[in-house]
Order: sequence, then structure tokens, then C-alpha cells
Amino acid sequence: MSWDSTRSPQTQDRHATLIIQAVLQMRADRLRGMRRVGHLLSFVQGSPGARKTSVTRLQQICTAAGIIRQTAYIWKAFYRQVSDQQLESYIKDCRDRQSRPTAVGAVRWAQGGAA
Repeated sequence: MSWDSTRSPQTQDRHATLIIQAVLQMRADRLRGMRRVGHLLSFVQGSPGARKTSVTRLQQICTAAGIIRQTAYIWKAFYRQVSDQQLESYIKDCRDRQSRPTAVGAVRWAQGGAA
């Protein structure tokens, strides 16, 4: 599908703006999802010491969810480091600047640095 050159430049600009807004919203939703999953993963107990089975509960959950253990740890850390309020404030700032929200940017924002 090609860009319709018969449309007015104003219509094309409006569509471009809507596309950018939708992509930024999608990225913001991904960060919210990461934080939500990190929160839920924080309830999964670890397996200190010797295990009775070769696979931990966290590994079972990660396998079922289709993520690797390292991703689970990153999302749990993201949940611990960035509060809901900080994340929403960061997302609003990104929206105002029309910049791409990222996990690293959100953590920097939460730590008081520039995104």
C-alpha cells in the first residue's frame, strides 16, 4: 500500500500526526504493561537454597508466558524503580515533547535525571 499522493498536504500531515501519536501511545502502553507484569512477578517467591525440582516457579511462569528469566528480572526491577506516578509523569512529558518513551528514560526520570 502506497502513500496516497492525491490527498492534500494538510490531510497527509494530519495522518502523519495521528500515526506518530498512535505509536507513542503504543510505546507508553508497553511501559505500563512492563510495570504491571513486574508488579505481578514481584509476588512470585524465589527458591533460596537447594531446590526440590530442577525448575523454579519463576522459570515455569516465564516459560508459560514466553519470556526469559532475565526479562522477568528486568521487569521486576522496573516496577521497583519507577512508581505509577513517575511513569505517568514521564509518559506525559514524552507526549508533550513528542519523544519516544523508553524504559531507560523512565528509570532516569524516576531517579530525578533528564529522560
